[in-house]
Amino acid sequence: MFDLKHEIEQYTGKKIDIDKQIDQVQREAKAKGQKIDDRYIKQIKRDFYREDKRHKHRAVWIAQCAEVDIPYSTVEADMQFDMNYVMAKSAKGEGKDIDVPIPIMVGATISLCGLFLVFVPLPGCQTAGVWLINTGVGILGSEAIQKWDQYDRDQKVKK
Repeated sequence: MFDLKHEIEQYTGKKIDIDKQIDQVQREAKAKGQKIDDRYIKQIKRDFYREDKRHKHRAVWIAQCAEVDIPYSTVEADMQFDMNYVMAKSAKGEGKDIDVPIPIMVGATISLCGLFLVFVPLPGCQTAGVWLINTGVGILGSEAIQKWDQYDRDQKVKK
């Protein structure tokens, strides 16, 4: 997804703010009757922010490796980023991350890809973008239905 975001930013010359796009996905889902828990949205933003930082870290790592003429390894770049991230997180004393259900993560990611494609000024990309947004919101809706169903089952068991 970040490669798609990067390509679209280069093609259109516009900067895409992932936080605003996630908020847009949440509004789209809410407009279609799907409620996404705010703690999941916050965790998705944190996860995507971390992945975006990792993506930028790789670019800096490539430049530094090219500058000093040493071989480049994505595994090594990712390991260094993860090590620094974990050390910084433990130094701040932050708690554990929230586990976001897979359908919510997949639905949000697909919707974001759709929003990215809507930026491209080509009719085919815009049509595909709208379709991806609707598909992602539909996946988010199925997660909400599953939660409601589970809640109803739990209430019946209590009685």
